[in-house]
Amino acid sequence: MLARLKKLFEIKGYRLFVICMLMIGIGISITTPYLALYFTEDSGMTTGAFGVFMAVSSLSGILVNTLIAKSSDSGLDRKWILIAAMLSSALVYAAYLTFDNFFILLIVVSILSGFGAASIPQIYAYAQESANESNPTTKR
Repeated sequence: MLARLKKLFEIKGYRLFVICMLMIGIGISITTPYLALYFTEDSGMTTGAFGVFMAVSSLSGILVNTLIAKSSDSGLDRKWILIAAMLSSALVYAAYLTFDNFFILLIVVSILSGFGAASIPQIYAYAQESANESNPTTKR
């Protein structure tokens, strides 16, 4: 088991992948449970409006993520996609505090979270490429 763990850390960028996934997981787990409280109590949004808000922003994430995946698989550099996705995710949290209007917030968060949703699958794809490159016996 120790040899297997050592081989994992020999993969180029593996430590960075672990740190990125850990930070994304911590960020999501800390903020998501409190979004409902923030929007319904502090922003004055109804629970129905919050449900619509979450549904639309989630569906936009799927749509934008699909478009990014197609361009990423066609040869676009994953590193720049990851950087843009992470910055977009950070801007989503700033948008929650910046915009008070429901429709403006819905549009901004839908676009930014759509781009930010690409971060996790792109990290997995980048890690897969790094693992394949580190093991020359793997057939592609």
